[in-house]
Amino acid sequence: MKDKGWIKRYLHLRNQYALQKEFERLSAIDSSTYNPEKFLYQLLQPTGIMYGHPTKLPLEVKSLLRALRIDSLSATEKTRIVLLEGFLHSGLTSPRYDNLEESIDLADAVLEAAMYVGRFYKAVYKGMDISQQHWLFQQERRGMQLSEFVLDNKASCQNTGNQFWLHFFSASLTFLDMLYFSKWIDAEKTSYGATHIANEHENMRFLIFKVIISAALANDIIEPEEKQLFECYIQAVYFSEEVNSKCEEYLENPLNIEKLDFTEVGSQILKKYIFELATLVIYSDKMVTDEETAFLEKLRKKLRLGKHEMDTSMMAVESFIASHWQQMEFLQKEGSLNELEEQVLTKLIHALQQHQQVLAAHIRQDVQVARLLQKAQHEKLTNEEKNIVQKSLSAILQLIPSPMLHSVPKSFFTYPLLMQMIPESASTTEV
Repeated sequence: MKDKGWIKRYLHLRNQYALQKEFERLSAIDSSTYNPEKFLYQLLQPTGIMYGHPTKLPLEVKSLLRALRIDSLSATEKTRIVLLEGFLHSGLTSPRYDNLEESIDLADAVLEAAMYVGRFYKAVYKGMDISQQHWLFQQERRGMQLSEFVLDNKASCQNTGNQFWLHFFSASLTFLDMLYFSKWIDAEKTSYGATHIANEHENMRFLIFKVIISAALANDIIEPEEKQLFECYIQAVYFSEEVNSKCEEYLENPLNIEKLDFTEVGSQILKKYIFELATLVIYSDKMVTDEETAFLEKLRKKLRLGKHEMDTSMMAVESFIASHWQQMEFLQKEGSLNELEEQVLTKLIHALQQHQQVLAAHIRQDVQVARLLQKAQHEKLTNEEKNIVQKSLSAILQLIPSPMLHSVPKSFFTYPLLMQMIPESASTTEV
């Protein structure tokens, strides 16, 4: 999946190996109980897109993965396929594609949705430069070429070094884009509707900017790390000139959280997303103060999130940070990572204690991992055996009916942490 034309080549393989299964899935949906937004969240949350770290394909089809030779693809190639799949599934939740009668109709819808990704970004990110140099002239990208340009840029953003926050915001905002893409692709049938959605998207990005500022002011001091966040966010969101001016004005006279208006945030998923971004900002100044804890509680109430939803969001953020601490300069302070890891580990152990029987049953079914866990009780495992345990247990944890466990990125579940998490009763299960 390299070079120009990769989207069409990927869609050709997708139609060969996944089209019929996708059509059967869409045909089986009960429209009376179907919630497109809930489906999209359940699909995208495990991919890592929501936390700025897209690594896993939604609705994986084994035959397609084999045809792609997925293990031989570079990290960038995998990421752009994950992003494309996210937009395709978002597009297919749109009313525009409610009446697909045959699999060929689905193939046409998927091709159209892929084409519309670029048009969506052109409409929504008004400050984004989509032109290319052609001889002596600037030529505007169009059609599938524009979609490839956007996804290539998104996929090439790696969460490393001093650019961590810029790349994080760029990747994490893709989740916001996918939530709006399904609305926009339907509204695009009328110029007014598409413009309305584009303006709504920009207003939401501006509201998130205000929340980030309020989070930074929670302890009445804006730290250098937090100033860097503001700059990175503005670079990542490609505001129009008008909104960029509003950002500068707002920085002079920011509002506290009580005065922010959240009436336009009706989506429960969008509420969680905003809360989690604010939590990341809180963590960026090395410690969480009482004032910042109070801020998060105020934000929770303003967004009308339940305590349980707040807890799972906090877990998602804390485990994300613990997974990527090497790229986060503020966590290089001695002891800060260990403290955070212990905090997350304690919560995970508590969550697992409520599902010990289910966990033990799944381990019993995987004879290989059960035997390796028994072996680990009295001797060291080889690196290969540790990898088997790590992969198997990570997969088993996804089967445990616990939102707390599902909110944690898979990259957090290293072998040493898993061995601390799994109760002794489960690891000594007879096979």
